[in-house]
Amino acid sequence: MSGDGQKRSFEPGELLLLRGIKFAVVIVEEDWVTLRDMNSGAVRSVPIGQVDRPSRSSVSSEPGRLRLSASLPELNPPDLDLHMRELVTGQQLSGAIEPRPQYRPELPAGVRERSKLDELDRLGAPMTLRSLQNKKRSWKIGGPAALVDGRKLRAQDPLGRVHPKVRQAILETIDDSIFTSTGSLDAFIARTRDHLEVLDPDFRSRFPSRSAMRNYLKMLGNGKHTLGKATTRQSAANQPKGLNRTRVELFPGSAVQIDSSGFDIMVRDYKGRAHAAQLTVMIDIPTRLIIGSCLRIVAMKAIDHVHLLARALLPPESRPVDRELTELLSKDVWPAVFGSELDVALLPAPYVRPHVLVTDHGADYVSREFVSACDRFGVTRIEAASYTPTDKPNVERLFRYIETGFAQYIPGFTGGSPENRGRNVEKQELLSIEQLARLFDVWCTYIYANRRHASLRDPLYPSIMHSPNTLYQAMRRFTSDEPLQPITSDGYISLMSPDYRTIGRLGVSFRNRRYDSRELDPYRGMPSNWAGAGRRWPIRFDPYNYGQVWVEKPNHDWIACKLVDRSHLDQPFGKAIEDWARLYDQGSISVTNEEAHAVTSGLVKGHQQRKREESHSARNDAARQRESELGAHLAISAEPSRSYDLAAIEPMEIELDEEDTP
Repeated sequence: MSGDGQKRSFEPGELLLLRGIKFAVVIVEEDWVTLRDMNSGAVRSVPIGQVDRPSRSSVSSEPGRLRLSASLPELNPPDLDLHMRELVTGQQLSGAIEPRPQYRPELPAGVRERSKLDELDRLGAPMTLRSLQNKKRSWKIGGPAALVDGRKLRAQDPLGRVHPKVRQAILETIDDSIFTSTGSLDAFIARTRDHLEVLDPDFRSRFPSRSAMRNYLKMLGNGKHTLGKATTRQSAANQPKGLNRTRVELFPGSAVQIDSSGFDIMVRDYKGRAHAAQLTVMIDIPTRLIIGSCLRIVAMKAIDHVHLLARALLPPESRPVDRELTELLSKDVWPAVFGSELDVALLPAPYVRPHVLVTDHGADYVSREFVSACDRFGVTRIEAASYTPTDKPNVERLFRYIETGFAQYIPGFTGGSPENRGRNVEKQELLSIEQLARLFDVWCTYIYANRRHASLRDPLYPSIMHSPNTLYQAMRRFTSDEPLQPITSDGYISLMSPDYRTIGRLGVSFRNRRYDSRELDPYRGMPSNWAGAGRRWPIRFDPYNYGQVWVEKPNHDWIACKLVDRSHLDQPFGKAIEDWARLYDQGSISVTNEEAHAVTSGLVKGHQQRKREESHSARNDAARQRESELGAHLAISAEPSRSYDLAAIEPMEIELDEEDTP
């Protein structure tokens, strides 16, 4: 404020004095003014009240003020205004009136111009003679403002020349292309013409050229992938508009996301057939830990998610599973795939109890079984908005990292898309679904959990990235030292897959395996007390650990029944023999019961047919023999009779035994 209470007024291009240094006014605001140092070229903003106006004689009064804005680039020193002033009037750059010898006004203009070109070249601002003459001519006419390149200050809309209706037609075509198949630029132009004809059938202006339409599409459809992949375009369209805000979670389990997706790995079942695996994961958002996973050959069902929830609610060491059998069946999986033993610290897997679970609207997630299981154990379930990938971005991004960090190193990797798939993937040495599940658990616990994540950066020191394990340990110091155990072993078993089986003399037969326990003795051959079950008893089983099943007693307690036919796996080479037997079985001839019955019946019928043929042939031979003998007899009978001399025949003596004597 000035002494009379009025604000000082300044104009861009005006010369001012601040603490003995001359400045040029660049930008004038309400209470601030932006100045440029005339000697160094530096720019600074100061309050208007701190600026002292020099005398009117020192203020530039040339016509045409220097019109600058915030978008004006800084003028590189030396300042051309002072150089042009010295070139025309002889006034020195420092402001001295006495000109330097090479710029005396009486010298020819060409001599002064060459001297100024040499000086500018020494100052690091070379210029041609024609450019210098043009700037001098402009300075004489318009002063300092004429030295500014107007092209740099021109605020022009790149779409300003586009007809408004053409622009509207382009935008409508971009919106209509979101859920359609991706076409070419020519198809896009054709659809734009159709929209334009609907908007204005009498449109007579010139339609943009093909190259112009390509540029307009880049500007108006930036980030919309109109001519890109359809999946990327649709995902971008589903993103919410406006400012994205993140919610800070400060303790493990406060926000857990769950989702299912196809696993880009082929596995082999016990019959040797190749299948594409299906994967479901739970990720804890505060720590980025994978707290649960489920692998299946067929599509996921509600009972699979219930079982996964049960595994997440109970610490690993408290789960009633057959750990010996699990380790026995999967201990050699990691060296077989990666060629070496796992060389990391074998720390126990962190336990995170899910408190809030974010799901999508899939039928398996909104099913009665899964919803009732969440309600029973106090898990808050939140359904993400439809077609809103930003509601579950972490688990969506996790699937992409699993593909690049794990799946592509496993035998049977399919490439993630048909164009990246190799030949004869199903003929590789594929893992079983049990081996893949165990291998994925090992990778999640010892590789993924100890990897530093860019999403876990330190807010104070962004160069520091944390791993899920380190952040989990830090949060546990302020939440709970001892992990909660919200459910008991009985509750865990009750969430498993149910079925009904009879208890026979040899135990329980389930899926071609036999399970038995001494506690079943009172119930062998007995009918169950469950209505409508007859002689069948309710059992629970873990589809990922077939080492045991649980039979429910009348008092609702559980009897753990171990797998009986497992002793050969504990013997030397027992598991290897089974593995090689399955391998040989893949290339051997397989005969079904129907085929066996057909072949056996054919053999019997053939034998009977041969017997009948042999019998018929023997009868024919006997008939032919009889006919031959009869013919010979008839031939002998036809010969003339012969006479015999009976006197010439000597009598034959016959000796009789005593028994033959009458």
